Amino acid sequence: RSAGTSRGLARVYAGVGSFIAYSTQPGNVALDGNGRNSPFTEALLRHMATPGADVHAVMRRVRGDVQKATSEQQIPWENSSLVDEVSFAVGGGTEVAQSSVPLPPSQSVSAPRVQPPASPAPSYHYVSGLDPKGDNFLALRTGTGADGQRIATLGPDTMLKVLESRGEWRKVELLDGATGWAHGKWIACCRSMPQAKAKPVAALGTGDSCDGMWSRRNAVWHRYGYCFTSARGLKEFGNTGCARDEKAARAAMPAADRDLVDALLARERAAGCR
Repeated sequence: RSAGTSRGLARVYAGVGSFIAYSTQPGNVALDGNGRNSPFTEALLRHMATPGADVHAVMRRVRGDVQKATSEQQIPWENSSLVDEVSFAVGGGTEVAQSSVPLPPSQSVSAPRVQPPASPAPSYHYVSGLDPKGDNFLALRTGTGADGQRIATLGPDTMLKVLESRGEWRKVELLDGATGWAHGKWIACCRSMPQAKAKPVAALGTGDSCDGMWSRRNAVWHRYGYCFTSARGLKEFGNTGCARDEKAARAAMPAADRDLVDALLARERAAGCR
């Protein structure tokens, strides 16, 4: 339980290159299950043992198993700012070597291309100056002042854009499109994210693939009681407890979740997913 929320944990953000996995969706409480391990831990142990498995692929498999085991009551979540591919090692810690395949003798090697000059990397504000002996996070709130409901916590080096200022408070946008207010005392400027390592949709933070963005966007709709009609939506989320059409489900969302749904949809289209 986190201050400012009614139940469950608030989202936690960390710096670029981080991957945070949650056993359930924001605002929900994870189930303990009946065995030695919870449904989430049991699924995670099973799938992370696959040699060379990409962390995002592991979470998709875990999410599917937990949804099935809990009858859609629990949906594992993730928050990622990875800019490189990260996989579980083969053989319990041995490095995965990437071998090069020699060219056939008859195949000639063309001259290397001259790369055009790289464009300037985008610049971001970032969270700084937190007390590591204290809470060591900056609260993201729905409004200015301590009365604003906490909707997430931002760890050191979390990158963000400053959209607006009101006194000591800053309205910020995170890399995944979420917005809120944070105290400007712990927001510094500026850092660049290397474009050479970043993929077009890597800034989303949760799922850098079309499937990942689709699952994340529709998980929000599912959380607010949207009744799916597509075969894909029904297969992944079902309609247990659904009661709302699209208009009603959107009206039930807080502004932060509406903004997240819109941002994900826009990035899906930009990436050619739709």
